[in-house]
Amino acid sequence: MCKKTIFFTMLLLFVLVLSAAATDLAAGVKAYKSGDFKTALVVFQGLAAKGNAEAQTYLGEMYSRGEEVSIDFDEATAWYKKGAEGGDTRGQYLLSIAYSLGMGIDQNPALADKWLRMAADKGLPEAQNTLGLAYFEGKSVTKDLVQALAWTIKAETGGLADAKQNHVVFEREMTPEQIAAAYKLAGITPQTK
Repeated sequence: MCKKTIFFTMLLLFVLVLSAAATDLAAGVKAYKSGDFKTALVVFQGLAAKGNAEAQTYLGEMYSRGEEVSIDFDEATAWYKKGAEGGDTRGQYLLSIAYSLGMGIDQNPALADKWLRMAADKGLPEAQNTLGLAYFEGKSVTKDLVQALAWTIKAETGGLADAKQNHVVFEREMTPEQIAAAYKLAGITPQTK
């Protein structure tokens, strides 16, 4: 009986701690989006130090933009890497960009592709659109219009406005068979026009 009580007490404490961290993160994000970078910095630093991957990514963004801190691409990329390794999808995408551009880290196309694909596979529309562009241009991958459109369709379905523009451009260079294959690959039924 005593072991059961201890277990449920520990479980309750764990849930309360997770709930408090989620509340803190929400407050930090709200402050960040409203331009209160001083508050956001304090919240994100505290959570990032405790291993919160999303806070680590936000902290990286603050360093990359100079929001309440000096611009420091090395520091930004270090935080993106922590966020990415902690499973934050935006962190994975931003780390892929850092590797692609050599921002705060040596350029590494293979690692850029690895992190980009990870974020795209998790459904981040920006990553999906970027991967679609890579396939369209043949940048770091073999040019493949079907793959390009499939990833762009996924990004468009995820609500990314830029993907709609890319979709139109890509289709202009494709056969009806390629377009149908892209929709099938994306797992989407094409809308009739």
